[in-house]
Amino acid sequence: MLDTHQNLLLKSRMHPLRIGTADRQVFIKREDELSSGVIGSKLRKYSSLIPALLGNKVKQVGLIGGSNSNNCVAAIQLLKEVGIDSILFLREAGDAKLHGNSLFTKMLCPPEKCIEIDSQNWPNVNSIVQDWAQQQTLNGEKTVAIAEGAFHPDALPGAISLASDIVSNEREHGTRFDNIYIDSGTGLSAIGLLLGLSSHAPRSRNIIITLIAGTESEFRAQITKARQWLPSNHINEDAYNALSLTFLRPPSAASYGSINKTIINKTISVARQHGLLMDPIYSIKHFMAMEEHLQKIRENSSSLFIYNGGSLGLAGFQGQLASATETYCDESF
Repeated sequence: MLDTHQNLLLKSRMHPLRIGTADRQVFIKREDELSSGVIGSKLRKYSSLIPALLGNKVKQVGLIGGSNSNNCVAAIQLLKEVGIDSILFLREAGDAKLHGNSLFTKMLCPPEKCIEIDSQNWPNVNSIVQDWAQQQTLNGEKTVAIAEGAFHPDALPGAISLASDIVSNEREHGTRFDNIYIDSGTGLSAIGLLLGLSSHAPRSRNIIITLIAGTESEFRAQITKARQWLPSNHINEDAYNALSLTFLRPPSAASYGSINKTIINKTISVARQHGLLMDPIYSIKHFMAMEEHLQKIRENSSSLFIYNGGSLGLAGFQGQLASATETYCDESF
């Protein structure tokens, strides 16, 4: 396995959520606290990807993402730190207004380094950027293409580090989690958790994945792909087979990127009830899916909710949140 970037802290705390019962404990893992400007799951991925890029003497990368990509915002910051240049290949924006991640992206990256790909050509973006990277390398500027969500072989070891951190948290708190809830966009963080737990002692667990984007069949195909990136001795098949997978969809605004009044109000509710400033695109939908699923699982079980998002994701929704906060009424207060 590859080394991780020594300057990046990859240990996050966990604490109880006040939604459990005496027989059904629920904890939250605070991946949001790993960095103020980089979503926690992205920090883990780049902890192994960056050393690999440096070791291969890469001078620039082609980053693929939407106009509001968490990955692009994270990558630009971390790559600038180590002197690797970024060229962005961004999906044509449906809204030309700069806010949230689209604003942060433009702050971090000048216009001449942002290439817009129209919707018609977007299905071919991976091959477009791969061809560009090969040509750049032939021209003497060693270049690597990074897919959406940093779904890349050299990012997998960093994603896998989450599993060891959870096992460490369990030892510290004297507990064992029967159910682990994690969300999935491109899927590498959830796959890293699954494969990471497969390198530890076999233990029956249910890994519950909220599909923010993609389908179950696509996710399972990505597992097969990622397994091929690992050394043959990494996976303990007994440990892998002891893990069961459950797939959820957000109970509201299930289409990727969609937001409605229910999601906005839930964002306010979670802030007031739990003291958590969660982003509405990923984490609030994941939280709602977990709450709904908890009603269906057995008593006398322990669950962990992985908060892979961050409050930075609220920046694009300040207008909607401000308006909703003025009229929001929570009967529990």
